[in-house]
Amino acid sequence: MATARRNDPKPPHDVRLDDVLTPRTLGPDGVRGDLVLEDAAVADLALQGEAIEFAEISGSRFSGGSLADTDWHRSSLVDGVLEGVDLANSRFVESLWRRVRLDRCRLTGVVLAGCIIEDAVVTGGVLDLANLRFAQLTRVRFEGCALTNADFVEAQLHDVSFEGCDLTGVEFSNAHCQRVRIAGCRLDGVRGVAGLAGATIAPTDLLSLTDQLATALGIRVDWDE
Repeated sequence: MATARRNDPKPPHDVRLDDVLTPRTLGPDGVRGDLVLEDAAVADLALQGEAIEFAEISGSRFSGGSLADTDWHRSSLVDGVLEGVDLANSRFVESLWRRVRLDRCRLTGVVLAGCIIEDAVVTGGVLDLANLRFAQLTRVRFEGCALTNADFVEAQLHDVSFEGCDLTGVEFSNAHCQRVRIAGCRLDGVRGVAGLAGATIAPTDLLSLTDQLATALGIRVDWDE
């Protein structure tokens, strides 16, 4: 077993779910602006396009279905598992995710700007064009995710890892990194590379950032030499 190094991100805390969850059906007829859900198992969500003014969800598992184009205000998701759920273009305002696991979810264009995300694992997800500006990420792991053109401007990244992800065109301008690790990722066209100061990057990944790092330092690379 490999020994943890001082600069390695701290791992996310595990989701806490009861062994027995209550089956629930969740469609537009069951939502009237607010949503409170506890210890539930929900399959085939059908809330696309809905606006939820207040939501408090805890200890629940969601499998399949759609939350695409939904609006969430002052929502909290604590101890939640989402598997194969479509959250494309969903918008979260003043919201909290704590101890969550997202597996094979579609989050294209999701807006999490300014939100708090703690102890999260995102596996095999699609987060292209995701907006995480000013978001606070603590103990978050992205595994095998497509984050092309995602926006982390001014984001706080503490104990965050990107493993085997596509980070093509991701914007990190003015991000703040503490114990951030990037390994086995595609980094073509990463922008705001100075925002990665303090991150740990695998040697093979670092090579693909040569041009961006040189530009940030005002160094001209002459490939004809």
